[in-house]
Amino acid sequence: MAKTVITAIEVNPETLFDADGDVRQWMRNLTRELKAAVVLKAPPNRSRAKWPGRRTTRALIASIYGTTGRSGPVQDVSEVGVRAPHAVYVLGGTAYQGMRFIYRSGVSKSEADRLYRLERRGVHIDPAEMRGKTMRLPPYGRFGTYHLKVKGQRANNFLFDGYNEMSLAHEALGQFRNPYAF
Repeated sequence: MAKTVITAIEVNPETLFDADGDVRQWMRNLTRELKAAVVLKAPPNRSRAKWPGRRTTRALIASIYGTTGRSGPVQDVSEVGVRAPHAVYVLGGTAYQGMRFIYRSGVSKSEADRLYRLERRGVHIDPAEMRGKTMRLPPYGRFGTYHLKVKGQRANNFLFDGYNEMSLAHEALGQFRNPYAF
């Protein structure tokens, strides 16, 4: 005997994506969890301070935001980001991922390197020749204040790391392999 089963399911997508709908609530919870994971990965929570005695303003963490909204009749969008102006240098690093040096603007690399070599050999350099070619960097005090060049900072893409941490817990999210894929 042949048997046929017919099942009808009615879905009203408009109500699922409304402000109090199931999809929007799921997106809000996911955004909240993702923002928390990003905050845990952001400096100074996960970084080594070059100057341990220096205190942080935590401006980077304070500028991390998460929003959820509607972008179409059946589409919700979640966004987690950072608004701090210096975030681009933390996320992408400076000076070729910490492998090269940063010089004061307006000073040629060859001139700064020449003075740096002389300084390292212990040759006395006239302060007038050094004027305008150094950068004043912390820690302020007797030693280590003025530098001809400094090593760049390695990238710390905490947005990428926070997202990948969340993708392990939620199968709806796929992992990114490239930290610059965003």
